[in-house]
Amino acid sequence: MENITTPENALVAMVKTGTLDLFSNRETMKFVYDSAKLLAGSQLVPQNYQGKPENCMIAIDIANRVGASPIFVMQNLYVVKGKG
Repeated sequence: MENITTPENALVAMVKTGTLDLFSNRETMKFVYDSAKLLAGSQLVPQNYQGKPENCMIAIDIANRVGASPIFVMQNLYVVKGKG
C-alpha cells in the first residue's frame, strides 16, 4: 500500500515525534486548535479540560514537548488557581 503524504499527515507525524513547534504558524495552530476542540468536547478528558479547548491546546503543547500522549498529560497535570 502506498503511503500518501498530505499536509495533515505530515502535521500528525510531527506531533507524534515531538518535532513540531505547535505555535510556529497559522496552519499548525489551526490544526492543534481543531484537535483541542475535539478533546474539549469529550467527557473522557478530565473536567478541567472539558469545554476548554485553550487548556487542551496547552496540554497538547506540553505533551508534544515531553513526548507523551495529550490524554496522559491531562490526567497528570493539575490546574492550580491562586487565591486573591
